[in-house]
Amino acid sequence: VSFGGRSVSGLTASFLDRPLVEELAEPERQLAGAILERREERQWSPFDADSPALTAIEQHTPNIRITRPAAKALYDQARKNPDAEGLSRIARDSRPGNVVVDDMLAQFGRATIRQRPLLYLRWIRESFRYGLEQLPQQPWILWPFVLLVCSLPVLILRSGIPTGTGDRATVLLAILVVALSYFALYLTLVSLVSLPYPRFFVGISLFLPTFLTASLFETWRAIIGSYSRSP
Repeated sequence: VSFGGRSVSGLTASFLDRPLVEELAEPERQLAGAILERREERQWSPFDADSPALTAIEQHTPNIRITRPAAKALYDQARKNPDAEGLSRIARDSRPGNVVVDDMLAQFGRATIRQRPLLYLRWIRESFRYGLEQLPQQPWILWPFVLLVCSLPVLILRSGIPTGTGDRATVLLAILVVALSYFALYLTLVSLVSLPYPRFFVGISLFLPTFLTASLFETWRAIIGSYSRSP
């Protein structure tokens, strides 16, 4: 999935305060100032080292609703007055307006991250944690897991504790490694530029239901096989 400046601006806008705005160069400074004014009008507090992570998480989508209009207003200003201080680079850009606005947001996001790298690392950590918290709420993961947990006592009663050896166990282990690696890498990728919203979890958790379903199948195969071996 390709994430543009619109998405990353949703997280970096939460970093903004007056000192940070002053540290930025033009035209990112003007854009940051306009975004900060809109945030202050809404009385949104900035995300810092001590603020609750939920503050930035809850503000991600609302931030996007103000960062793009702020960038569009600055773009329109540059088109009307190409000689305005700090806006010449935007005025000279011949690409379509939507592309320029998204690029403005992307450059704003990168500039903000360069000034506050530790805050960005904290965001990645909290976004990843938020994704882990969302995992049990996905029904295509929850129900196979519940069925598997309920089935394991039956397997133990019928066949004893599974030894975990053999070709089938190796295949299940391979699926588990793929599922966890894919989940961790994809969730990290999303956390770099956005939040792992529930709509992302179809892709992020793609192989986890595969492992759970395969394990459930093998559990009941062993259970049914134990009945066939009974005298």
